[in-house]
Amino acid sequence: MACMNIGSYVISNLNAELENKTYELKRRILHVADVITMIKNEGFEFLEGFKIAGKIYLEKELVYDEEDYIATKKEASEKDYPKWEEVKDFYKRWHDLDIKINNDCWMLTYDSKLGSFTPYSEYLLENNRFSNSIAVIPFADEMNVCSYLNSFSRANEFLNGTNYCECSADDFELGLYVLINNDCEKLNDFKNYSYEVQGSYENVILNERCNTLNKKFDWSKENIEKILKINDVLWNKTNELKRNMTLLRSRFVELGKTDEMFSDFYINAEIEYQNRNNPTEIADMALLDELKRNTFFEIYSLSCCKDFEVRDEIHEDKELNWNFEVFHNHLDENQKKIPFHYLMHGIFIDGRTYSFEDLVRMRPEDLKGVIEISL
Repeated sequence: MACMNIGSYVISNLNAELENKTYELKRRILHVADVITMIKNEGFEFLEGFKIAGKIYLEKELVYDEEDYIATKKEASEKDYPKWEEVKDFYKRWHDLDIKINNDCWMLTYDSKLGSFTPYSEYLLENNRFSNSIAVIPFADEMNVCSYLNSFSRANEFLNGTNYCECSADDFELGLYVLINNDCEKLNDFKNYSYEVQGSYENVILNERCNTLNKKFDWSKENIEKILKINDVLWNKTNELKRNMTLLRSRFVELGKTDEMFSDFYINAEIEYQNRNNPTEIADMALLDELKRNTFFEIYSLSCCKDFEVRDEIHEDKELNWNFEVFHNHLDENQKKIPFHYLMHGIFIDGRTYSFEDLVRMRPEDLKGVIEISL
Protein backbone atom coordinates (compact mmCIF):
# COMPACT_ATOMS: atom_id res chain seq x y z
CA MET A 1 0.00 0.00 0.00
CA ALA A 2 2.88 2.37 0.86
CA CYS A 3 4.42 1.75 -2.54
CA MET A 4 1.09 2.52 -4.21
CA ASN A 5 0.77 5.78 -2.22
CA ILE A 6 4.26 6.85 -3.16
CA GLY A 7 3.61 6.02 -6.80
CA SER A 8 0.36 7.97 -6.79
CA TYR A 9 2.08 10.99 -5.20
CA VAL A 10 4.94 10.99 -7.74
CA ILE A 11 2.67 10.61 -10.76
CA SER A 12 0.25 13.22 -9.41
CA ASN A 13 3.11 15.74 -9.24
CA LEU A 14 4.31 14.75 -12.72
CA ASN A 15 0.78 15.19 -14.05
CA ALA A 16 0.51 18.70 -12.56
CA GLU A 17 3.89 19.76 -13.93
CA LEU A 18 3.07 18.41 -17.40
CA GLU A 19 -0.21 20.32 -17.36
CA ASN A 20 1.78 23.47 -16.66
CA LYS A 21 4.04 22.61 -19.59
CA THR A 22 1.03 22.53 -21.93
CA TYR A 23 0.17 26.08 -20.89
CA GLU A 24 3.78 27.17 -21.31
CA LEU A 25 3.76 25.62 -24.78
CA LYS A 26 0.59 27.60 -25.57
CA ARG A 27 2.27 30.82 -24.42
CA ARG A 28 5.32 30.19 -26.58
CA ILE A 29 3.23 29.37 -29.64
CA LEU A 30 1.21 32.58 -29.32
CA HIS A 31 4.40 34.60 -28.89
CA VAL A 32 6.01 33.05 -31.96
CA ALA A 33 2.78 33.61 -33.92
CA ASP A 34 2.90 37.31 -33.06
CA VAL A 35 6.54 37.57 -34.12
CA ILE A 36 6.07 35.69 -37.40
CA THR A 37 3.03 37.88 -38.18
CA MET A 38 5.13 40.97 -37.51
CA ILE A 39 7.86 39.71 -39.86
CA LYS A 40 5.28 38.87 -42.54
CA ASN A 41 3.96 42.43 -42.36
CA GLU A 42 7.49 43.75 -42.89
CA GLY A 43 7.34 42.41 -46.46
CA PHE A 44 7.96 38.68 -46.01
CA GLU A 45 4.82 37.78 -47.96
CA PHE A 46 5.87 34.14 -48.36
CA LEU A 47 5.00 33.64 -44.66
CA GLU A 48 1.30 34.04 -45.47
CA GLY A 49 -0.78 31.15 -44.14
CA PHE A 50 1.88 29.83 -41.73
CA LYS A 51 1.05 27.21 -39.11
CA ILE A 52 2.77 26.41 -35.84
CA ALA A 53 2.97 22.92 -34.38
CA GLY A 54 3.88 22.53 -30.72
CA LYS A 55 4.84 19.19 -29.19
CA ILE A 56 6.15 17.76 -25.94
CA TYR A 57 8.93 15.17 -26.17
CA LEU A 58 10.10 12.67 -23.58
CA GLU A 59 13.89 12.80 -23.85
CA LYS A 60 14.73 10.39 -21.03
CA GLU A 61 15.94 6.88 -21.89
CA LEU A 62 13.62 4.41 -20.20
CA VAL A 63 14.13 0.69 -19.64
CA TYR A 64 10.96 -1.36 -19.96
CA ASP A 65 10.44 -5.08 -19.47
CA GLU A 66 10.00 -6.81 -22.83
CA GLU A 67 8.87 -10.12 -21.31
CA ASP A 68 6.42 -8.34 -19.03
CA TYR A 69 4.87 -6.56 -22.00
CA ILE A 70 4.63 -9.77 -24.03
CA ALA A 71 3.03 -11.46 -21.01
CA THR A 72 0.48 -8.63 -20.83
CA LYS A 73 -0.34 -9.18 -24.49
CA LYS A 74 -0.68 -12.89 -23.81
CA GLU A 75 -3.12 -12.34 -20.94
CA ALA A 76 -5.22 -9.95 -23.02
CA SER A 77 -5.20 -12.21 -26.06
CA GLU A 78 -5.89 -15.59 -24.51
CA LYS A 79 -9.58 -14.67 -24.30
CA ASP A 80 -9.76 -14.40 -28.08
CA TYR A 81 -6.87 -16.71 -28.95
CA PRO A 82 -6.85 -19.71 -26.60
CA LYS A 83 -3.92 -21.15 -28.50
CA TRP A 84 -1.40 -18.46 -27.50
CA GLU A 85 1.55 -20.25 -29.08
CA GLU A 86 0.03 -19.70 -32.52
CA VAL A 87 -0.01 -15.91 -32.17
CA LYS A 88 3.00 -15.40 -29.89
CA ASP A 89 5.39 -14.90 -32.79
CA PHE A 90 3.09 -12.25 -34.25
CA TYR A 91 3.27 -10.20 -31.06
CA LYS A 92 6.99 -10.75 -30.85
CA ARG A 93 7.50 -9.41 -34.37
CA TRP A 94 5.16 -6.51 -33.63
CA HIS A 95 7.16 -5.74 -30.53
CA ASP A 96 10.53 -5.81 -32.28
CA LEU A 97 9.35 -3.44 -35.02
CA ASP A 98 7.23 -0.93 -33.16
CA ILE A 99 8.04 -0.77 -29.47
CA LYS A 100 9.54 2.67 -29.12
CA ILE A 101 8.50 5.86 -27.39
CA ASN A 102 5.76 7.57 -29.40
CA ASN A 103 6.22 11.33 -29.08
CA ASP A 104 3.83 12.14 -31.92
CA CYS A 105 0.68 11.41 -29.96
CA TRP A 106 -0.25 14.94 -28.85
CA MET A 107 0.15 18.34 -30.45
CA LEU A 108 -1.15 21.90 -30.35
CA THR A 109 -1.66 23.54 -33.74
CA TYR A 110 -1.96 27.26 -34.45
CA ASP A 111 -3.31 28.30 -37.86
CA SER A 112 -2.60 31.89 -38.92
CA LYS A 113 -5.52 31.78 -41.36
CA LEU A 114 -7.81 31.24 -38.38
CA GLY A 115 -5.83 33.61 -36.18
CA SER A 116 -6.09 31.03 -33.41
CA PHE A 117 -5.52 27.43 -32.45
CA THR A 118 -7.37 24.79 -34.44
CA PRO A 119 -10.65 23.58 -32.90
CA TYR A 120 -9.16 20.32 -31.65
CA SER A 121 -6.22 22.14 -30.04
CA GLU A 122 -8.68 24.50 -28.36
CA TYR A 123 -10.49 21.43 -27.05
CA LEU A 124 -7.25 20.04 -25.61
CA LEU A 125 -6.50 23.34 -23.89
CA GLU A 126 -10.00 23.97 -22.56
CA ASN A 127 -10.61 20.40 -21.43
CA ASN A 128 -7.20 19.67 -19.97
CA ARG A 129 -8.42 16.90 -17.68
CA PHE A 130 -9.28 13.35 -18.68
CA SER A 131 -10.55 10.55 -16.49
CA ASN A 132 -8.13 7.70 -15.92
CA SER A 133 -11.04 5.29 -15.52
CA ILE A 134 -9.42 2.75 -17.85
CA ALA A 135 -6.31 2.90 -15.62
CA VAL A 136 -3.89 3.37 -18.47
CA ILE A 137 -1.48 4.97 -16.00
CA PRO A 138 -0.50 2.70 -13.09
CA PHE A 139 -0.97 4.16 -9.58
CA ALA A 140 -3.42 6.74 -10.95
CA ASP A 141 -6.80 5.00 -10.80
CA GLU A 142 -8.62 7.93 -9.21
CA MET A 143 -6.69 10.68 -10.96
CA ASN A 144 -7.88 13.02 -13.70
CA VAL A 145 -4.86 13.34 -15.96
CA CYS A 146 -3.95 16.25 -18.23
CA SER A 147 -4.61 15.89 -21.95
CA TYR A 148 -0.93 15.39 -22.80
CA LEU A 149 -0.32 12.63 -20.23
CA ASN A 150 -3.60 11.00 -21.23
CA SER A 151 -2.53 10.82 -24.89
CA PHE A 152 1.06 9.87 -24.09
CA SER A 153 0.12 6.99 -21.79
CA ARG A 154 -2.35 5.51 -24.26
CA ALA A 155 0.19 5.71 -27.09
CA ASN A 156 2.90 4.11 -24.91
CA GLU A 157 0.99 1.40 -23.11
CA PHE A 158 4.12 -0.69 -22.59
CA LEU A 159 5.40 1.78 -19.95
CA ASN A 160 4.69 0.76 -16.35
CA GLY A 161 4.32 2.59 -13.06
CA THR A 162 8.05 2.40 -12.35
CA ASN A 163 8.81 4.09 -15.67
CA TYR A 164 6.55 7.04 -14.83
CA CYS A 165 7.96 7.32 -11.32
CA GLU A 166 11.46 7.60 -12.82
CA CYS A 167 10.44 10.68 -14.86
CA SER A 168 10.34 14.30 -13.88
CA ALA A 169 8.93 17.23 -15.83
CA ASP A 170 12.51 18.17 -16.78
CA ASP A 171 12.67 15.01 -18.89
CA PHE A 172 9.96 16.39 -21.18
CA GLU A 173 11.10 19.01 -23.70
CA LEU A 174 8.98 21.51 -25.64
CA GLY A 175 9.35 21.71 -29.41
CA LEU A 176 7.95 24.34 -31.82
CA TYR A 177 7.80 24.14 -35.60
CA VAL A 178 6.71 26.95 -37.90
CA LEU A 179 5.38 25.47 -41.15
CA ILE A 180 5.14 27.49 -44.36
CA ASN A 181 3.28 26.27 -47.44
CA ASN A 182 2.46 23.00 -45.75
CA ASP A 183 -0.18 20.92 -47.51
CA CYS A 184 -1.05 18.18 -45.05
CA GLU A 185 -4.66 18.02 -43.92
CA LYS A 186 -3.64 16.46 -40.61
CA LEU A 187 -0.77 18.50 -39.25
CA ASN A 188 0.48 15.68 -37.05
CA ASP A 189 1.42 14.04 -40.34
CA PHE A 190 3.36 17.05 -41.61
CA LYS A 191 6.45 14.88 -42.05
CA ASN A 192 5.81 11.92 -44.34
CA TYR A 193 8.55 9.46 -43.37
CA SER A 194 7.96 7.32 -46.42
CA TYR A 195 10.87 4.97 -45.76
CA GLU A 196 8.65 3.45 -43.07
CA VAL A 197 6.16 2.28 -45.69
CA GLN A 198 8.64 1.08 -48.32
CA GLY A 199 7.74 -2.50 -49.16
CA SER A 200 4.14 -2.10 -48.08
CA TYR A 201 1.34 -3.45 -50.21
CA GLU A 202 0.45 0.06 -51.42
CA ASN A 203 4.05 0.81 -52.34
CA VAL A 204 4.41 -2.39 -54.33
CA ILE A 205 1.30 -1.54 -56.32
CA LEU A 206 2.59 1.97 -57.02
CA ASN A 207 5.95 0.58 -58.14
CA GLU A 208 4.28 -1.84 -60.55
CA ARG A 209 2.07 0.95 -61.91
CA CYS A 210 5.12 3.17 -62.41
CA ASN A 211 7.05 0.43 -64.24
CA THR A 212 4.11 -0.36 -66.51
CA LEU A 213 3.53 3.28 -67.49
CA ASN A 214 7.24 3.96 -68.03
CA LYS A 215 7.66 1.02 -70.40
CA LYS A 216 5.19 2.52 -72.87
CA PHE A 217 6.05 6.18 -72.32
CA ASP A 218 6.35 8.19 -75.53
CA TRP A 219 9.57 10.22 -75.55
CA SER A 220 8.11 12.69 -78.01
CA LYS A 221 9.39 16.22 -78.50
CA GLU A 222 6.31 17.55 -76.72
CA ASN A 223 6.79 15.30 -73.70
CA ILE A 224 10.49 16.13 -73.44
CA GLU A 225 9.61 19.84 -73.44
CA LYS A 226 7.20 19.21 -70.56
CA ILE A 227 9.92 17.35 -68.65
CA LEU A 228 12.36 20.22 -69.18
CA LYS A 229 9.69 22.66 -68.01
CA ILE A 230 9.26 20.82 -64.69
CA ASN A 231 13.04 20.71 -64.30
CA ASP A 232 13.14 24.48 -64.82
CA VAL A 233 10.40 24.98 -62.22
CA LEU A 234 12.34 22.91 -59.67
CA TRP A 235 15.39 25.14 -60.12
CA ASN A 236 13.25 28.27 -59.79
CA LYS A 237 11.64 26.93 -56.63
CA THR A 238 15.05 26.06 -55.22
CA ASN A 239 16.39 29.57 -55.84
CA GLU A 240 13.23 31.08 -54.34
CA LEU A 241 13.63 28.93 -51.22
CA LYS A 242 17.28 29.96 -50.89
CA ARG A 243 16.35 33.65 -51.04
CA ASN A 244 13.55 33.30 -48.51
CA MET A 245 15.64 31.19 -46.13
CA THR A 246 18.49 33.71 -46.30
CA LEU A 247 16.08 36.54 -45.44
CA LEU A 248 14.61 34.56 -42.54
CA ARG A 249 17.99 33.57 -41.20
CA SER A 250 19.19 37.17 -41.19
CA ARG A 251 16.01 38.34 -39.44
CA PHE A 252 16.12 35.57 -36.85
CA VAL A 253 19.77 36.22 -36.01
CA GLU A 254 18.84 39.83 -35.31
CA LEU A 255 15.77 38.82 -33.29
CA GLY A 256 17.80 36.33 -31.28
CA LYS A 257 19.80 39.15 -29.73
CA THR A 258 16.76 40.27 -27.71
CA ASP A 259 14.24 37.39 -27.95
CA GLU A 260 15.29 34.10 -26.37
CA MET A 261 12.79 32.13 -28.46
CA PHE A 262 14.84 32.95 -31.57
CA SER A 263 18.31 32.59 -30.02
CA ASP A 264 18.62 29.14 -31.59
CA PHE A 265 16.81 27.93 -34.70
CA TYR A 266 17.04 25.53 -37.61
CA ILE A 267 15.40 26.11 -40.99
CA ASN A 268 14.75 23.24 -43.38
CA ALA A 269 13.11 23.45 -46.80
CA GLU A 270 11.85 20.94 -49.35
CA ILE A 271 9.92 20.90 -52.60
CA GLU A 272 6.69 18.91 -52.78
CA TYR A 273 4.13 18.16 -55.44
CA GLN A 274 0.81 19.25 -53.96
CA ASN A 275 -2.14 18.45 -56.19
CA ARG A 276 -5.34 18.41 -54.17
CA ASN A 277 -7.99 19.40 -56.71
CA ASN A 278 -6.94 18.32 -60.18
CA PRO A 279 -7.14 14.61 -60.98
CA THR A 280 -5.66 13.46 -64.27
CA GLU A 281 -6.86 10.88 -66.76
CA ILE A 282 -4.42 8.36 -65.25
CA ALA A 283 -4.78 9.23 -61.53
CA ASP A 284 -7.84 10.16 -59.51
CA MET A 285 -7.48 12.12 -56.27
CA ALA A 286 -7.28 8.98 -54.12
CA LEU A 287 -4.36 7.70 -56.19
CA LEU A 288 -2.66 11.11 -56.17
CA ASP A 289 -2.87 11.11 -52.37
CA GLU A 290 -1.25 7.66 -52.24
CA LEU A 291 1.51 8.75 -54.62
CA LYS A 292 2.31 11.74 -52.43
CA ARG A 293 2.18 9.73 -49.22
CA ASN A 294 4.58 7.10 -50.58
CA THR A 295 7.07 9.51 -52.15
CA PHE A 296 10.10 10.59 -50.15
CA PHE A 297 10.25 14.29 -51.05
CA GLU A 298 12.65 14.80 -48.13
CA ILE A 299 15.33 13.13 -50.24
CA TYR A 300 16.27 16.67 -51.27
CA SER A 301 16.35 19.52 -48.78
CA LEU A 302 18.00 22.86 -48.00
CA SER A 303 19.02 23.91 -44.52
CA CYS A 304 20.47 26.77 -42.51
CA CYS A 305 20.71 27.89 -38.90
CA LYS A 306 22.32 30.57 -36.77
CA ASP A 307 25.77 29.06 -37.32
CA PHE A 308 25.73 28.48 -41.09
CA GLU A 309 24.11 29.94 -44.20
CA VAL A 310 21.85 28.07 -46.62
CA ARG A 311 23.35 24.78 -47.76
CA ASP A 312 22.57 22.93 -51.00
CA GLU A 313 25.15 20.21 -50.68
CA ILE A 314 23.80 17.85 -53.31
CA HIS A 315 24.23 20.48 -56.05
CA GLU A 316 27.69 21.67 -55.00
CA ASP A 317 29.38 19.56 -57.69
CA LYS A 318 28.64 21.64 -60.80
CA GLU A 319 30.04 18.91 -63.05
CA LEU A 320 27.41 16.40 -61.93
CA ASN A 321 24.31 16.53 -64.09
CA TRP A 322 21.39 14.52 -62.69
CA ASN A 323 20.08 13.71 -66.18
CA PHE A 324 22.19 10.55 -66.36
CA GLU A 325 20.64 7.10 -66.80
CA VAL A 326 17.20 7.45 -68.43
CA PHE A 327 16.77 11.15 -69.29
CA HIS A 328 20.16 11.50 -70.95
CA ASN A 329 19.30 8.81 -73.49
CA HIS A 330 16.40 10.80 -74.92
CA LEU A 331 17.80 14.35 -75.07
CA ASP A 332 19.44 16.06 -78.02
CA GLU A 333 22.96 17.47 -77.68
CA ASN A 334 21.81 20.91 -76.56
CA GLN A 335 19.30 19.49 -74.07
CA LYS A 336 21.98 17.26 -72.55
CA LYS A 337 23.83 20.42 -71.48
CA ILE A 338 20.87 21.59 -69.37
CA PRO A 339 21.57 20.92 -65.68
CA PHE A 340 18.96 18.57 -64.24
CA HIS A 341 17.77 19.11 -60.68
CA TYR A 342 18.45 16.25 -58.26
CA LEU A 343 14.72 15.73 -57.68
CA MET A 344 14.30 14.80 -61.35
CA HIS A 345 16.51 11.80 -60.59
CA GLY A 346 15.53 11.16 -56.97
CA ILE A 347 11.77 11.16 -57.56
CA PHE A 348 11.29 9.98 -61.14
CA ILE A 349 14.19 7.53 -61.52
CA ASP A 350 14.93 6.21 -58.02
CA GLY A 351 11.55 6.94 -56.43
CA ARG A 352 9.51 4.45 -58.47
CA THR A 353 6.17 6.02 -57.50
CA TYR A 354 5.49 8.88 -59.93
CA SER A 355 5.86 7.70 -63.53
CA PHE A 356 6.98 9.74 -66.54
CA GLU A 357 3.31 9.87 -67.52
CA ASP A 358 2.58 11.54 -64.16
CA LEU A 359 5.54 13.85 -64.67
CA VAL A 360 4.31 15.30 -67.96
CA ARG A 361 0.88 15.90 -66.41
CA MET A 362 2.18 17.87 -63.46
CA ARG A 363 1.21 21.53 -63.28
CA PRO A 364 4.08 23.90 -62.39
CA GLU A 365 1.89 25.74 -59.88
CA ASP A 366 1.42 22.51 -57.89
CA LEU A 367 5.13 22.30 -57.09
CA LYS A 368 5.50 24.04 -53.73
CA GLY A 369 8.43 25.09 -51.62
CA VAL A 370 7.82 23.96 -48.02
CA ILE A 371 9.72 25.59 -45.14
CA GLU A 372 9.91 24.20 -41.60
CA ILE A 373 11.45 26.27 -38.80
CA SER A 374 12.45 24.52 -35.58
CA LEU A 375 12.70 26.73 -32.49
